[in-house]
Amino acid sequence: MGFLKIGSGGGLAIALLVDIIAITTPGWIYVTTENVTYAQGLFQNYSDGEQFDVNKGDAENVAIAFNVMADVILSCAVGALCFAGARSENEVISKVGGVLAFVGGIFIMIGMASYTGLYSSFVAQDNVDWGYSFAFGWLAFTISIIAAPVAFIDKD
Repeated sequence: MGFLKIGSGGGLAIALLVDIIAITTPGWIYVTTENVTYAQGLFQNYSDGEQFDVNKGDAENVAIAFNVMADVILSCAVGALCFAGARSENEVISKVGGVLAFVGGIFIMIGMASYTGLYSSFVAQDNVDWGYSFAFGWLAFTISIIAAPVAFIDKD
């Protein structure tokens, strides 16, 4: 049984969950003024407990598109690695899962880097900070990139 393959698939499942949380939660950017904290997400903004829709610009559209495509790819990679780990004779499926993990990680990186680049001058202000959803997106990228070579290491 390929424990590293199953572990890599489990790590990718965690990356998939973390990326879904990152996409759907409104904690990408926080703006703090004297008595108001404003949270910006990809789909919703919050200010004083009120919810507002986001006027989606290039940064939001790119982050949504690439992270959703990455989640589909990571789902396939999780399935391939868990299947390959359960059946040790399927070395090709393990390699495919590793490549899919890497490609999914690159897709997350493109979406996150585009969002970072387009909002970096805005976040450089004193009262603006990156939020937890933004950190979760980069964490999903990191886990995906680490899980990819782990899938290649396990030799039954």
